[in-house]
Amino acid sequence: MSSIIRQRPPSLDLAALLRITSRPVTSSHPHSPGGDSRKAPVGAQRPRPGVKPAREVPFASLAADYVRFCQMLLNGGSLDHASILGRKTVELMMMNHLTHLDPPVNEFSNAEGFGLGGYVVLDVARRGRPGSVGQFGWSGAGSTYFTIDPREKLIAILLMQHLPQGLAKDPPKISVKFYNFVYQSLVNEMDAGRP
Repeated sequence: MSSIIRQRPPSLDLAALLRITSRPVTSSHPHSPGGDSRKAPVGAQRPRPGVKPAREVPFASLAADYVRFCQMLLNGGSLDHASILGRKTVELMMMNHLTHLDPPVNEFSNAEGFGLGGYVVLDVARRGRPGSVGQFGWSGAGSTYFTIDPREKLIAILLMQHLPQGLAKDPPKISVKFYNFVYQSLVNEMDAGRP
C-alpha cells in the first residue's frame, strides 16, 4: 500500500490544462458576454460604463494535479526542480495561527490548530488516531480529504465527491478509517524487504 501512496504521479500537462480552461463559457448571467439582461436577479447591479465584468472561467483539474500540489507543499515549495513557493511561506502555511486563543485549537478538535488553509496537528495522543505533530490537511464538506505529514514524508488523499445529507442511503464517513489505514500501512525501512 505504501508504494501506491508514495508513487510519483504523472507530470501535469499545463498547456493541455490551459486549453481546457480557456474554452468559451456560455452563460445567461446578465453581465456575461451574450447574457440576457432581462434575466437579472432582483437587486443585481449593472457594471459601470467602461468597466468590463469579470468573465467566468471553469476550473478543471485531476486527482494527479492535487497530488502534485501536495507534493510541492511536502517538498517545501518546490516541484520538479522549480521553486513554486518559498520554503518560509510553506512553513508559515503549516503553522498553527490560533495562538491568540486559549487553548490554541480549532472548533472541531482540541488537538488541532489551524494554519493558512488547513488543520495542523498539535497533539497526536489527544487527537486519538495515528499521525504526527505538524501534520497538515483538510477535511472537505464534499467528502474530500488530504493530509501532508512532513515527518513521515507522506501525502494521503481521499476524493469521494459526496456531500452528506444525513440520509439513510448516505455512505458512512470513512475519513478516520482511511487515515488509520494509511498510517497502519507504514513500515520501517528495515522491515520493508522482509517477506
